Amino acid sequence: MKYSREITLALKLNPTMFQVVNRKAIGSFNTMFGPSNKAISILSSRNAEMASIMPEILGISPDSRDTNFQEAVLKYLRTIIKEVPAEGIKLETGWDLDIDNPFKKDEILKWAKEHGIDTTQAHAKLEKEIFEAMLFGDKRVHEELLFQYMKPINPADYVIWRLALNTSTVANKPEDVDKSTNIRFYLHSKEDAKRIKEAKTKTTVDTVQKLATLYAEANNDRIIDILICANPNDVLSIIKKEPTDLQVAITELSQSNPDKFLDLYGKAEIKAYAQVHKLLAAQVITKDGDKFFDTNHPDKVLGSSIEGVIAFLADEANKEYKSQLFTAYKAAILN
Repeated sequence: MKYSREITLALKLNPTMFQVVNRKAIGSFNTMFGPSNKAISILSSRNAEMASIMPEILGISPDSRDTNFQEAVLKYLRTIIKEVPAEGIKLETGWDLDIDNPFKKDEILKWAKEHGIDTTQAHAKLEKEIFEAMLFGDKRVHEELLFQYMKPINPADYVIWRLALNTSTVANKPEDVDKSTNIRFYLHSKEDAKRIKEAKTKTTVDTVQKLATLYAEANNDRIIDILICANPNDVLSIIKKEPTDLQVAITELSQSNPDKFLDLYGKAEIKAYAQVHKLLAAQVITKDGDKFFDTNHPDKVLGSSIEGVIAFLADEANKEYKSQLFTAYKAAILN
């Protein structure tokens, strides 16, 4: 019984700035995948797993007296180099279970009994129940232990995948592709594509609904607050925009960076954050290092973070002082 699992080793198509600047010296973007020393060390050290998977690839028995099996494994892993085309390399990483395999039968049945499976039932039904329990059940077998009971459908592909998982130039899922400038490839499956598509659809729906809510509000105060927090260096031009321009700007933000838009929309203290940015833009308060202070009274420290300033301004004891700051802010933006 087989479980096919196709995973693609794909190119991260956008080169780093170093590669762009030095293209003439280093040539085109490197599309050759080779496992890292760390990945090779991790996989080769798994002696039992290698003894189970590698003989089919190498044509050598782990018990061979003529060849050092461990050295043969290392040599094979070190010489793996793959050219990754734009469409990526499809790797078959699934498993094949055969409960009649003489080398695995005892372990398979032992596992089944330990997990409450009736091993006296009909052969086909038994194999199916064991197969599904091992791969998808609540007590499924860990990926690195499946070799004890099954064989990879394509051992060579499976080994490349396992190496890729532990190679720093490869992101293990599409969402991680921009987490490091060192990443040149990423792994993805049909499930990943489906998940990303569903997430994008949800984000699109959420964005449209929240834009409609903002458009329907009596004033544009919340739109202004979101735009200011998204572009704190552009505060003064934002607060001077006409209503239609504000709606255009918030629409553009929602389309160019929907995650940021949704995050700011849901931020509980968005108004308080925007107020601090306004005071900074009007130079009513100043930031020096981690300290925020009253520009006209440098000895008056308001906080050591933007959250600290928000807490200071929210304190009832500072209500009159806050009013004075915003009177100075209004005077500054009118001039």
